[in-house]
Amino acid sequence: MIVRPMTPSAEKFRELLVEADKDNPGKGWVTTRAAVLAGVEGIVDSVAVLIDAGVKIRAEWHKAGDCCRYRLLAPKAEAPITSVAVPRSEVKNA
Repeated sequence: MIVRPMTPSAEKFRELLVEADKDNPGKGWVTTRAAVLAGVEGIVDSVAVLIDAGVKIRAEWHKAGDCCRYRLLAPKAEAPITSVAVPRSEVKNA
């Protein structure tokens, strides 16, 4: 298994996810737009690096915001990344 090294963008993205989770435990979302505005480059790559590091993330398409959004999963969650219940979603398991 290839483990990607931690990047500055992945660290910044993790900080955003943790901050959102502190503000709204279990429901703190970070949108792609918010991540880009915060300076995260390569969101998909950052998510992959975080998954390699053991961070569990849920991603889903936010239709109202017309973007993808991410949040931390509880440490006991089984899958490292999950897709939404709507099968039409463009977000898939990493």
